[in-house]
Amino acid sequence: MFQFTDSSNLEEQIAQNVLEIRLEMGLTQEQFAAKLGVSFPTVNRWENKKTKPSPLAIQKLQKLLSALKKKKSTSRESMEEIEANDAAQHKKILNKATV
Repeated sequence: MFQFTDSSNLEEQIAQNVLEIRLEMGLTQEQFAAKLGVSFPTVNRWENKKTKPSPLAIQKLQKLLSALKKKKSTSRESMEEIEANDAAQHKKILNKATV
């Protein structure tokens, strides 16, 4: 989640994390701001390293990131199941063709 190692680079890390979360969600700054309950200029300032999110905003960002990771994990598992089923079907077709 949000873990920072070098406090001198804190603004850069926060800006990068905010941008990555927003882009992963496929949202504009305005849409992302609405989801977090903040204004568009607030998100813009975070991404441009002018300000940092409040502790409450960081909590909301962490929740979004957690939900996003869970969604990615679930979709990855679904794709693996689909690929496994496809492979099994291809194997059956090949077995029938060679008999």
